[in-house]
Amino acid sequence: MKIKWNKITWYSIVLTVIIFLGIVPFLTFYFIGQYKEIVTSSTVNINFTTSEVKGWKTYNNYAFGFSLKIPENNAVYACRSNPIDAFRTKPTIANEKDYWVFVLENPNDIGLIKSCASDQLSKFKHFSIDAHEASKGEYTSFVDNWEKGYADKKYMVTDRIMLDGHNALSVTKVDTVNNFNSYKEIIIDGGKYFYHIDLPEKSNLLERIISTFESIIAKDKVTDWSILANKDLGFEIKYPYNYASGILNGQIPGSLGWIIQPTPPAYEGGPRFFVLVKKLDSDISLDRYVDSLNIKDTSGLPHGYININGISWFKYTYKVESEFGDYVESSYITIKNGYIYELKHVSAEAGDTFEKVANTFKFTDPTK
Repeated sequence: MKIKWNKITWYSIVLTVIIFLGIVPFLTFYFIGQYKEIVTSSTVNINFTTSEVKGWKTYNNYAFGFSLKIPENNAVYACRSNPIDAFRTKPTIANEKDYWVFVLENPNDIGLIKSCASDQLSKFKHFSIDAHEASKGEYTSFVDNWEKGYADKKYMVTDRIMLDGHNALSVTKVDTVNNFNSYKEIIIDGGKYFYHIDLPEKSNLLERIISTFESIIAKDKVTDWSILANKDLGFEIKYPYNYASGILNGQIPGSLGWIIQPTPPAYEGGPRFFVLVKKLDSDISLDRYVDSLNIKDTSGLPHGYININGISWFKYTYKVESEFGDYVESSYITIKNGYIYELKHVSAEAGDTFEKVANTFKFTDPTK
């Protein structure tokens, strides 16, 4: 059949070509745009809008200066206790002083966790936050080690990010065989505090909760400090809000004793402060007792009398030799109503904090 080409036929062909040329770019742009939206929503999952967390409740940790927002039906839990209290046998609702906390993806899983053993928690999707006072150069050291250790990107990919205005380093697991690392870990330079977030398995909901992390004002002023008091002896002493205190339970023969130390402890045998009270066998003045100690100023270390809240104390410092190097410890002693009181600092660390703690000691009952 022979086609007769007329003006109408030509117009139809031209119109068809124009429509085709217009529709193809439009459809291409549309579908590529849709694809980009899908990719963006599935990969960038740490920047969530305010509306996505609207109505969530807030957990505040005032001991280590951070907060999280969590769904109304969820909670923040803790297992690890301070180094003085007994270890929790099962997870409990976290308080504002816990240094290690976790959040479950499914709130109902908490009833299935039988103990605080790590193998129990690992069965359920969760993330944890470990917080402590930062040591000098700690964040920088972590960043250097992680970026060098994962430089080949074989198992983890590192990424420097900002979280609530703080420098942070995120490491994300590479999907490869025999890679048993956590899905994501984040370390945060919080200035005075160091934070480590661990997300063992991928979870959009948990990452959304992590994205709500904020630093808040910690209770780290002396006016915020906790108080260790004894009504029988009539004294009290303050210590930092993120420290813990406890009774020594006769560990020092012939003395009553209390221990104060940071949470979590930096290491076994880390910084510790002691309040020791011992009844004297005879009436003796502080001067005579100090003379009996035979303290000789051979090392050039400072010692002498100081006044703490109206009471005269004798402070002396001494050098301790150890396999890790020599360091200086301090003690304060005074006598009141037949008892000798000693404030003792053990460790090369936290000396400045000990001085502040010691200077809060006061007798609350003048008759005792």
